[in-house]
Amino acid sequence: MGGTSDPYVKVYLLPDKKKKFETKVHRKTLSPVFNETFTFKVVYMEDS
Repeated sequence: MGGTSDPYVKVYLLPDKKKKFETKVHRKTLSPVFNETFTFKVVYMEDS
């Protein structure tokens, strides 16, 4: 079985799906290596 793919990764933190990040696309590969870093700002809210 052969073939190729153009894989990438889509990342987001719940519950806010509007803010998303995507890796670079690795063209024509079935064995991608993603060595990328994402930084998210997380707001801490105390429960009352």
